[in-house]
Amino acid sequence: MALSPELQALQDRQSNYQGNVNTLDALSSKMLHMIVGPTGIGKSSIIGEVLQLEPEWDIVGTRTTRDRKPDGGDPEHYQTAAEGVTVDKMKNEIINGELVNYSIHNNGNIYGTLPEQFRKKHNLLPVIPDSIKQLQQAGFRKTDTTYIVSPAEQWKNRIMTSRVEYSDLIPRLEEGIASIEYAIDNIEWLNFVENINGKEGLQKAARKVISIAKGYQDEKITDDINRSLQGMLAVAKDLAVHS
Repeated sequence: MALSPELQALQDRQSNYQGNVNTLDALSSKMLHMIVGPTGIGKSSIIGEVLQLEPEWDIVGTRTTRDRKPDGGDPEHYQTAAEGVTVDKMKNEIINGELVNYSIHNNGNIYGTLPEQFRKKHNLLPVIPDSIKQLQQAGFRKTDTTYIVSPAEQWKNRIMTSRVEYSDLIPRLEEGIASIEYAIDNIEWLNFVENINGKEGLQKAARKVISIAKGYQDEKITDDINRSLQGMLAVAKDLAVHS
């Protein structure tokens, strides 16, 4: 289904969106830590572990015009159509510069955040690559962007175990392909964290996210990261065809 002309126009300029003066001012003392990666890579699990280690940090609430998933797949901090989020309401917030960022999907659903959803000094937010530029220019005191990778077979097994029954698996995989390709194209400046199966691997990943957020970074071994990304890309393309 094609977007309406109004939504298409808003989608076309979403990467250059910037909130109004009040929105910018509300974020000027906040830090944003963006967590990026394809479906099933462990973004939510890592964020949950970070919050265990840093209880004064917070996860950002997200608003979306779609219905709440019936299987409990939405985090508690999501606001959906079930909570009164409408297309018209979010269109007006975009036009008035009241949102921090937004993304309009091709199915017509709008996702976005409000300044009051960034409640703490340190704020964690899982994002898709299309939102990174918006958030970098949104007025935060500091932003950083961390891309999560996993050994390709481990990631494949997670998808086959926990997501193979999702009705929207193919669109998620297609979005994942675009996400991995973005990481490959931007490998020189993105931060990378590996999520390996098991509690110890999850804790190690969370500690590294915290380290990056605090400005401490290990030397990046680009060749190793590129191999991981290429392996994940091959898995995503194979699953997208055969799922």
